[in-house]
Amino acid sequence: MCYRFFLVVLFIFTSLPMVQAQPDLGKYLRAGAADAEKLLNPYMEPLGRGMSAAMTNGWYHTARTHKPFRFDLVLMASCVYMPDDLLSFAPSDLGLENTTLTEPADGQVPTIIGSEDISSTYTWEYEGSQGTFAGPPGLDAEDKFNMQAVPVPLLQLGIGTIKNTDIKIRLSPKFRYENVRYQAYGVAVMHSLSQYFTTGFLTKYDWSFLAGYTTADMVYDLKNSELENVETLDGEGILRSSGWTVQTLISRYIHGITVYAGAGYYKASTDMDLNGSYTLFDDNGEELEQLRDPVSLGYGQNGPRFTAGIQLEFAVITLHADYTFQKYNSLTIGLGILAEWKEKEH
Repeated sequence: MCYRFFLVVLFIFTSLPMVQAQPDLGKYLRAGAADAEKLLNPYMEPLGRGMSAAMTNGWYHTARTHKPFRFDLVLMASCVYMPDDLLSFAPSDLGLENTTLTEPADGQVPTIIGSEDISSTYTWEYEGSQGTFAGPPGLDAEDKFNMQAVPVPLLQLGIGTIKNTDIKIRLSPKFRYENVRYQAYGVAVMHSLSQYFTTGFLTKYDWSFLAGYTTADMVYDLKNSELENVETLDGEGILRSSGWTVQTLISRYIHGITVYAGAGYYKASTDMDLNGSYTLFDDNGEELEQLRDPVSLGYGQNGPRFTAGIQLEFAVITLHADYTFQKYNSLTIGLGILAEWKEKEH
């Protein structure tokens, strides 16, 4: 379940799927300019769609705003669930020009979150030369994390300001793990609507409006990667995810327990590029082709969303979990610190 990943998220980079997968991405470059992008597109699709959906998750765990200068700091893991049809794909459906799948016999190969036990072999033929190469395996997300999902870590600070309005900030420094660099930032505004109702049913609840935007950049250096029959002096992979959302929130607090819900709209996207120059060689070491910025992929989604969750408070510690219904449903859990002190009486 998602709670297993929450432990891993404390070591942020070891939990990012791209960190583990990046040495294998270059394998599909062996297919050449005509076919590499066609093969990488379905292989990377679960990560692209999962990362973009996660950008709009986790912005709130209550509809109650802070008093001025009070704050909460929350570490979250958002697990975006992928359907079965994104675990594998059939290369024969891609219209490949120079590349043919020879194994496995059923014609299905794993995506980045699919099985790591399925081996795939391709043959290629280009300008009189021919050879074979192995396709990349999946990360076996269901086996490693006990979930068929893309897990994404989030760190967020919420600060109370004037007029019952919170500013929420997502900001990470430029982390580096081996040859991978990562940075994320985002901002949201949550404004209380409850203050405008002094009588009636809504006075029993906290009611707010929220608008938020998040973006994350991941860059991995391919110059030192061991790519079979592929050479690059300046190659790098770039992943950029972003998303915005507008939502109406409602919650009820009773004795340390907050039940909350939100409904609204979101739009998110992920772009993936392999930039730089790449030289392809055949199995005899003869140069075949030179590629420049060979891959550019994009995955987008938008639509309505609905979230329901619960938060528990233990003095200054909070624990929350919620489930979001959208194009790709997701489970988000978080552990936080709450600073909500009382004013001194004069």
